Amino acid sequence: MKEIYHEISLTTICALFGRSRQGWYQLAENKGQKQLQRTLVIEQVRQIKSELPHIGGLKMHSMLQKFLSAHQISMGRDAFFCLLKENNLLVKPRRLYARTTNSFHHFKKWPDLVQRRKAIMAEEIWVSDITYLKTKKVLSILV
Repeated sequence: MKEIYHEISLTTICALFGRSRQGWYQLAENKGQKQLQRTLVIEQVRQIKSELPHIGGLKMHSMLQKFLSAHQISMGRDAFFCLLKENNLLVKPRRLYARTTNSFHHFKKWPDLVQRRKAIMAEEIWVSDITYLKTKKVLSILV
Protein backbone atom coordinates (compact mmCIF):
# COMPACT_ATOMS: atom_id res chain seq x y z
CA MET A 1 0.00 0.00 0.00
CA LYS A 2 2.78 2.40 0.91
CA GLU A 3 4.39 1.82 -2.49
CA ILE A 4 1.17 2.86 -4.24
CA TYR A 5 0.14 5.81 -2.05
CA HIS A 6 3.32 7.80 -1.36
CA GLU A 7 1.50 10.85 -0.03
CA ILE A 8 -0.31 8.96 2.78
CA SER A 9 1.68 8.25 5.92
CA LEU A 10 2.28 4.73 7.15
CA THR A 11 0.51 5.56 10.41
CA THR A 12 -2.65 6.52 8.51
CA ILE A 13 -2.57 3.35 6.39
CA CYS A 14 -2.09 1.18 9.49
CA ALA A 15 -4.98 2.96 11.26
CA LEU A 16 -7.28 2.30 8.26
CA PHE A 17 -6.65 -1.44 8.55
CA GLY A 18 -6.63 -1.56 12.35
CA ARG A 19 -2.95 -2.53 12.58
CA SER A 20 0.03 -1.00 14.31
CA ARG A 21 3.22 0.21 12.63
CA GLN A 22 5.04 -2.59 14.43
CA GLY A 23 2.68 -5.12 12.82
CA TRP A 24 3.44 -3.62 9.39
CA TYR A 25 7.18 -4.09 9.81
CA GLN A 26 6.75 -7.59 11.29
CA LEU A 27 4.67 -8.58 8.27
CA ALA A 28 7.38 -7.37 5.90
CA GLU A 29 10.06 -9.24 7.89
CA ASN A 30 8.03 -12.47 8.04
CA LYS A 31 7.33 -12.33 4.31
CA GLY A 32 11.04 -12.44 3.52
CA GLN A 33 11.69 -15.14 6.10
CA LYS A 34 8.86 -17.33 4.77
CA GLN A 35 10.18 -16.96 1.23
CA LEU A 36 13.64 -18.02 2.37
CA GLN A 37 12.19 -21.07 4.14
CA ARG A 38 10.17 -22.03 1.08
CA THR A 39 13.28 -21.75 -1.10
CA LEU A 40 15.25 -23.97 1.29
CA VAL A 41 12.52 -26.61 1.24
CA ILE A 42 12.22 -26.51 -2.58
CA GLU A 43 15.98 -26.97 -3.00
CA GLN A 44 15.96 -29.91 -0.59
CA VAL A 45 13.00 -31.47 -2.44
CA ARG A 46 14.77 -31.07 -5.80
CA GLN A 47 17.84 -32.77 -4.37
CA ILE A 48 15.74 -35.71 -3.17
CA LYS A 49 13.86 -35.82 -6.50
CA SER A 50 17.16 -36.07 -8.40
CA GLU A 51 17.96 -39.27 -6.50
CA LEU A 52 14.39 -40.63 -6.22
CA PRO A 53 12.30 -39.11 -9.05
CA HIS A 54 9.07 -41.06 -8.35
CA ILE A 55 8.88 -40.53 -4.59
CA GLY A 56 5.49 -39.43 -3.31
CA GLY A 57 4.70 -36.32 -1.30
CA LEU A 58 3.85 -38.06 1.97
CA LYS A 59 7.07 -40.05 1.98
CA MET A 60 9.08 -36.96 1.13
CA HIS A 61 7.38 -34.93 3.89
CA SER A 62 8.30 -37.59 6.45
CA MET A 63 11.89 -37.71 5.12
CA LEU A 64 12.21 -33.92 5.48
CA GLN A 65 11.08 -33.76 9.13
CA LYS A 66 14.65 -33.73 10.48
CA PHE A 67 15.66 -31.09 7.94
CA LEU A 68 12.66 -28.91 8.79
CA SER A 69 13.24 -29.12 12.53
CA ALA A 70 16.99 -28.46 12.11
CA HIS A 71 16.20 -25.24 10.21
CA GLN A 72 13.31 -24.35 12.55
CA ILE A 73 10.77 -24.46 9.73
CA SER A 74 7.20 -25.30 10.69
CA MET A 75 5.37 -26.60 7.64
CA GLY A 76 2.45 -28.98 7.79
CA ARG A 77 1.50 -31.59 5.25
CA ASP A 78 -1.06 -29.46 3.41
CA ALA A 79 1.27 -26.46 3.14
CA PHE A 80 4.00 -28.79 1.91
CA PHE A 81 1.70 -30.22 -0.78
CA CYS A 82 0.66 -26.70 -1.85
CA LEU A 83 4.33 -25.75 -2.16
CA LEU A 84 5.06 -28.85 -4.25
CA LYS A 85 2.03 -28.18 -6.46
CA GLU A 86 3.03 -24.54 -7.06
CA ASN A 87 6.46 -25.69 -8.20
CA ASN A 88 5.26 -28.70 -10.28
CA LEU A 89 7.06 -31.20 -8.05
CA LEU A 90 4.19 -33.60 -7.37
CA VAL A 91 4.26 -37.03 -8.99
CA LYS A 92 1.78 -37.11 -11.84
CA PRO A 93 -0.37 -40.25 -11.57
CA ARG A 94 -0.49 -42.55 -14.56
CA ARG A 95 -3.88 -43.43 -15.93
CA LEU A 96 -4.19 -47.20 -15.80
CA TYR A 97 -7.04 -48.52 -17.85
CA ALA A 98 -7.65 -51.08 -20.53
CA ARG A 99 -9.36 -50.14 -23.74
CA THR A 100 -12.03 -52.78 -23.98
CA THR A 101 -14.61 -51.56 -26.47
CA ASN A 102 -13.99 -51.28 -30.19
CA SER A 103 -17.25 -50.48 -31.95
CA PHE A 104 -15.59 -49.81 -35.29
CA HIS A 105 -14.73 -53.37 -36.33
CA HIS A 106 -15.59 -55.33 -39.49
CA PHE A 107 -17.37 -58.18 -37.66
CA LYS A 108 -21.14 -58.61 -37.59
CA LYS A 109 -22.91 -56.44 -35.04
CA TRP A 110 -25.96 -58.15 -33.61
CA PRO A 111 -29.10 -56.09 -33.12
CA ASP A 112 -30.55 -55.35 -29.67
CA LEU A 113 -33.32 -57.95 -29.42
CA VAL A 114 -34.46 -56.88 -25.95
CA GLN A 115 -35.06 -53.26 -27.03
CA ARG A 116 -35.26 -52.12 -23.38
CA ARG A 117 -38.56 -53.90 -22.67
CA LYS A 118 -39.41 -55.16 -19.18
CA ALA A 119 -39.52 -58.86 -18.41
CA ILE A 120 -42.97 -60.19 -17.47
CA MET A 121 -41.81 -63.48 -15.96
CA ALA A 122 -38.60 -65.05 -14.67
CA GLU A 123 -35.95 -66.17 -17.17
CA GLU A 124 -37.70 -64.44 -20.05
CA ILE A 125 -34.71 -62.25 -20.98
CA TRP A 126 -31.14 -63.49 -20.91
CA VAL A 127 -28.17 -61.23 -21.49
CA SER A 128 -24.41 -61.75 -21.45
CA ASP A 129 -21.30 -59.66 -21.18
CA ILE A 130 -17.68 -59.97 -22.21
CA THR A 131 -15.01 -59.81 -19.52
CA TYR A 132 -11.48 -58.78 -20.41
CA LEU A 133 -8.65 -60.18 -18.31
CA LYS A 134 -5.14 -58.84 -18.87
CA THR A 135 -2.40 -61.45 -18.64
CA LYS A 136 1.36 -61.29 -19.21
CA LYS A 137 1.09 -62.73 -22.72
CA VAL A 138 -2.00 -61.24 -24.42
CA LEU A 139 -5.36 -59.81 -23.62
CA SER A 140 -7.65 -62.83 -23.09
CA ILE A 141 -11.37 -62.67 -23.83
CA LEU A 142 -13.87 -64.76 -21.87
CA VAL A 143 -17.46 -65.02 -23.01
